Amino acid sequence: MLEVPNQIHVLLCDVVTPGLRAHELIRISVGMYPKMKVLLMTGYPDEYPFGGEDSEVFQLIRKPFTTSELALRLEAMAGVTFA
Repeated sequence: MLEVPNQIHVLLCDVVTPGLRAHELIRISVGMYPKMKVLLMTGYPDEYPFGGEDSEVFQLIRKPFTTSELALRLEAMAGVTFA
């Protein structure tokens, strides 16, 4: 049997999350999966309200976006191609 460790390549979440701030979710998630990248969705018109817009840990995608735009960003971040 081939065993593959659990991996999460990219976490996609909104800047506004119920019960947990996005930067807290990022800290916890990256602590569990250090190689994981994070793509934050935001409807905020200006830069990310909790710090720098793009970092080594996360990137932003602004709403509204198309499914094609989302797929391209996720492909680039995860290093894969969706069919």
